[in-house]
Amino acid sequence: MEVKGGVFDRIDRMELKPGVCDRIDRMDVKAGVCDRIDRMDVQAGICDCIDRMEVKAGVCGRIDRMDVKAGVCDLIDRMEVKAGVCDRIDRMDVKAGVCERIDRMDVKAGVCDRIDRMNVKAGVCDRIDRMDVKAGVCDRVDRIDVKAGDCDRIDRMEVKADDCDRIYRMDVKAGVCDRIDRMEVKAGDCDRIDRTEVMTGVNYFTERIVLTGCTEGV
Repeated sequence: MEVKGGVFDRIDRMELKPGVCDRIDRMDVKAGVCDRIDRMDVQAGICDCIDRMEVKAGVCGRIDRMDVKAGVCDLIDRMEVKAGVCDRIDRMDVKAGVCERIDRMDVKAGVCDRIDRMNVKAGVCDRIDRMDVKAGVCDRVDRIDVKAGDCDRIDRMEVKADDCDRIYRMDVKAGVCDRIDRMEVKAGDCDRIDRTEVMTGVNYFTERIVLTGCTEGV
């Protein structure tokens, strides 16, 4: 069926344009508050427990394998999020918003925590693994390419400009780096860098590094 407006509970195989939706399965929801929606296309609204859906705008919780364009997303798996606050998102593409526990996603802007194998362009990133971070504050990032931001505990990443702490096997172009191992640092203050090539900056506790123009020695 196709429902234009109203409050829906336990609706299956329907297309909803506006309204509050609860326990909707295999539906297309354009606007409203959606809870426990499975295999649906949600354009705007608050979605909880949505599986294999595409959400364009709204607050989403426990969404799996969906495309979320804007809103707050919690426990989203294999989805694409364009804007909003995302928590526990796995294998998704997040363009803007606050992301926590995102795995294998592409994050363009926002605050990211515990992101694994993602591409982050801007935002604050914590515990990001195997991602590409262009700008933002990164903590515990592993195998990521970071262009700008504050990075802490980054492993096997490339950092262009930011304050870096505990970075491992990364390429840092500018910023303050602490506990960086097997990285290439172009500019910034570096502390505890191991097996890194530092072009400019202050280096402390550096081992097996090629230094050029450093004020504080190895």
